[in-house]
Amino acid sequence: MIFIYGTRMFKKIIGEGDMYQCPKCNNAGRWQVMRTISWFTFFYIPIFPYHIKRYLICPFCQCGYKVTGKKAKEFLALAQQQSEIAMDGLQNKM
Repeated sequence: MIFIYGTRMFKKIIGEGDMYQCPKCNNAGRWQVMRTISWFTFFYIPIFPYHIKRYLICPFCQCGYKVTGKKAKEFLALAQQQSEIAMDGLQNKM
């Protein structure tokens, strides 16, 4: 009997952060938070996740920096607060 097993990685953009300048390409843009999950597969079917990583990704050169889950949440929360402040400022001007 033959068993086919291996691993597979799934990537997902979970949000955008604030404007930052990339140290590699020197472009400023809204950095993305990406989550990658590595799964053990059996007959090409994902069975269970065994590794989760989070990265900050430059939107221009795709350079990534590994961050912890806590730092990724803080990054997204800060961007959310800043966008709410900007929206309130726009509504007050109208």
